[in-house]
Amino acid sequence: MMLVPHRGTHVWVLRHDVEAGQTLSPDDLTLKQVEPNSLPASGLADESIIGQQIRIGLPRGTVLTSSMTSANPAADLLPGERLISVHVDGGAQLAQPGLFVDISGPLPEENDGDYGLLTHHARIVSVDKPESEKSLPSISKTNVTLISLAVSVSDASLVYRAASIGSLSIMVSAS
Repeated sequence: MMLVPHRGTHVWVLRHDVEAGQTLSPDDLTLKQVEPNSLPASGLADESIIGQQIRIGLPRGTVLTSSMTSANPAADLLPGERLISVHVDGGAQLAQPGLFVDISGPLPEENDGDYGLLTHHARIVSVDKPESEKSLPSISKTNVTLISLAVSVSDASLVYRAASIGSLSIMVSAS
């Protein structure tokens, strides 16, 4: 009987557990050779995942696919949703991918610049916190955070316009 050398596929695998929203660095990843028949037919991650955010918490040893990262945030949009990225001030420390939030901010000019509810039940797709904020205790976080949100088509323009006028705040809502 002749032994045939193992010829697997090289894939990116997590070296340790990662949390949702964590940005992948080379230290988080390792290349591993895996039997091709145990892998998905498509969507395996390549080196472009470095610097991307993980969408969901994943355990050590997970073979990464591009759908697990922020590489294609519009892929999970539902019919009737739009993907927008806005800077959020109030409540930003609560932001985590997958949470549903209500968004408040400056209302259109015809409301004399009042501050109020712009949309409810928007889904957080990704969060990009400033470097200075990542190492601070949560109680002292005051920096503005860039958040990508899946928002209803009917509210997307209103939220985006309000973000261009003033600061936005989020409040976590029930899923």
